Amino acid sequence: MKKICSLFIAVLFIVSLTGCGSSSKNEITCTTEQDGTKVIATVRTDKDDKVTGVKMSTEMTASSKEELDTTYELMKLAEDEMNKNDGVKYSISKKDLKLIMTVDLDFNKASDEVKSELGMDDIDTTGAEFKKNAEAEGATCK
Repeated sequence: MKKICSLFIAVLFIVSLTGCGSSSKNEITCTTEQDGTKVIATVRTDKDDKVTGVKMSTEMTASSKEELDTTYELMKLAEDEMNKNDGVKYSISKKDLKLIMTVDLDFNKASDEVKSELGMDDIDTTGAEFKKNAEAEGATCK
């Protein structure tokens, strides 16, 4: 259960650093790893460096097959609901003792309601600000 909480916190941290913008032109990829959870966030920005979307891949290593299966089943329940939203692509998979969750959010297509549910309705940032904040939290960005 502790790893599930870490997973959600990592995802919310990365998502909370992003904002709205127009069409994608550039990308910044930030990676962080803590307590067996690795998060890779690729932020898309427009020509003015406004964040237009983010693709997050979160890989968690479970301590047992039972933990993996339980967590997978819980996360799998969210897949259909998440994918009903425009601008959101969500997938969950497992391999060996690893759980891999991928969320791709397009700020130009996602509704204000979805953005609000994810805590992003009032966030407006640039790629440079995202990178600075992520690195301040210990992520490696390029």
